[in-house]
This record gives sequence, structure tokens and C-alpha cells, in this order.
Amino acid sequence: MKSLPKKLTCEEEGKVMSPLEKNMMNFFLKPAYKM
Repeated sequence: MKSLPKKLTCEEEGKVMSPLEKNMMNFFLKPAYKM
């Protein structure tokens, strides 16, 4: 994944990330939230 400037908010990151990257983030983060 592309490294983004730290100053970007999560919402802004969502705008610049591709759908595939969003799906990958959801795939890795959703199990973490369940723990």
C-alpha cells in the first residue's frame, strides 16, 4: 500500500486509497476489532 502523510485524516485517506486497498484494510482491521 502507498504510504500516506501522517497529517491526513482517516476520511481523507479513504478518498485517496483505491477500492482494493480499502478492501484489504477492512479485511485486516475487522478481525482486529472483534478481538
